[in-house]
Amino acid sequence: MSKIYLFRHAQASIGKANYDVLSTKGEKQAAELGKYLCEEKLIFDRVYVGNLQRQKHTLEIVAKKYKNHKSKFIISGVEFGGKTIPTFAGPNMVESRKLILDIAKNIKKNKCHFLRGGAFKPLTFPYRSKKYNETREIGIK
Repeated sequence: MSKIYLFRHAQASIGKANYDVLSTKGEKQAAELGKYLCEEKLIFDRVYVGNLQRQKHTLEIVAKKYKNHKSKFIISGVEFGGKTIPTFAGPNMVESRKLILDIAKNIKKNKCHFLRGGAFKPLTFPYRSKKYNETREIGIK
């Protein structure tokens, strides 16, 4: 016989600016629930969760208590955590519109999933001096 288990999210941050975040107690509650479910050797065929942050966070904490836990999610129609290994490709620095469009065409032709490209960012670090300074590159406009 099939069984349905219903769990409510753990304690939210009562009285805080963002109520939709688990409190420290809520995180402990979720961990205890995960530990209990593992000890009982309960394995679920399907898990459904609401779209509130506190609901998703409760599930994440519970799921991580399972030894064989693997997260699966989909971005732009590509599954992460499943059998497919999503691939990203692209230049370290996008130097021109023509370059990125040529690369995008080749990436698509080679069945890569995502185009990535580094954007110009001035060098930033606390040791700036005459010797170590920004590269003075203009970047893409």
